[in-house]
Amino acid sequence: MPTNFLRDWSNQQALQQKLAVPVEWYQSIDSTNIRAQHLIAKQPRSPYLIVSNQQTAGYGKQQRPFISDRGGIFLTWIQTIPTLNSTNHGLLTIAAVSALHQTIAQYWQRTTVIKWVNDLLWQHHKIAGILIEQSRTPWVSIGIGLNLYQAHITNQVPQAGNLLTAPPANQDIVNFLFQLVQNLSICLEHFTTGECLTYYRQYLSTLGQWVQVQMGTRHLQGQVQDINDAGNLILQTANQQYVIAAGDIIEPPSY
Repeated sequence: MPTNFLRDWSNQQALQQKLAVPVEWYQSIDSTNIRAQHLIAKQPRSPYLIVSNQQTAGYGKQQRPFISDRGGIFLTWIQTIPTLNSTNHGLLTIAAVSALHQTIAQYWQRTTVIKWVNDLLWQHHKIAGILIEQSRTPWVSIGIGLNLYQAHITNQVPQAGNLLTAPPANQDIVNFLFQLVQNLSICLEHFTTGECLTYYRQYLSTLGQWVQVQMGTRHLQGQVQDINDAGNLILQTANQQYVIAAGDIIEPPSY
C-alpha cells in the first residue's frame, strides 16, 4: 500500500459492497495510474479498481499534467486483456470512452459529445479524459478523469469545465461508479467486435468538421471524413486522405 496516501474508507466500503472486484479508494494520491503500475508489477487480481478524490500528479497523454483537484473523480481500472495488440488498441479506447459517455447519460442525464479520440465535452468544455497504458502484457490500466464540480477549474484551465453545477452527494458518486464499472466491463468484453464504434460515431463532434490535427510536431488541416473500423481518424486535406491513429485535434469544431 502506498505510504502517506489516506484511504477514503467510507466510500471504499460502500462501493466494495456493490462490486465483486477489489477496490482501493483514496482521499488523495499522486496518480491512480501510477498506483496501477505498482500493482501490475505484483500481478493483482483482475479486474481491480483504484479510485481517488484528488490526484497530486495526475497526467494525460504524453505526460501532460491533468488538473485533478477535489470535485472530480479519478480512477484506474486494471484488467488483463490478452487480445490487445497494436491493430485494435484504438478500439479499446473507443470502448472505454463509449462506456463513460453512456454512464454519464444514464446516471446524470447529460448527453456529452466526444472529441476524438479520448475526451468528452459538455457545453463546449472538456469534462473528461481517458488514458490507456500497458506496461506489462496482458495487463492494461484504463485511467479516467471526470470533472464533476471543481469550483475553479475554468480559471485554472479555460478549456476545461464541469459536468455538474453543484457538488454531488457521496452516494451519487458511489452509484455512478458502480454503473460505470458495469458498462465498462460489457464494452471491454466486446471491444474487438467494434460494437461500441457505432455508438461512438453517433456522438463524435468532429465528423464532417474542418479541423487541425497535431501529430507530434506535424500539423494537418482538413475535413474529418469518418472513423475507420480500427478507430483511426480519416482526414481529407486539400491534397490527400490521411489515416491517423494517434494525435490531437487542437482546433475545436464549430457546433
